[in-house]
Amino acid sequence: MAQALQEFQQGTENDVKFLPVRTGKSITGARLATEEYLKGDLEMAKNKQDEYSKAPTPEEMKGPKK
Repeated sequence: MAQALQEFQQGTENDVKFLPVRTGKSITGARLATEEYLKGDLEMAKNKQDEYSKAPTPEEMKGPKK
């Protein structure tokens, strides 16, 4: 029994080391992707705010075409 457990331990040692490292990388990647997504949303919102806070153009002052 001890021999079988030792063989199992040796056979799965790399997997046991791999899993927490892979999990950490996945969590970090998700966090960084979310941060970039939020930056993009803020940039788009700022662009729209800048666009619509400008003075009206002469064309806009004419009103809708009939």
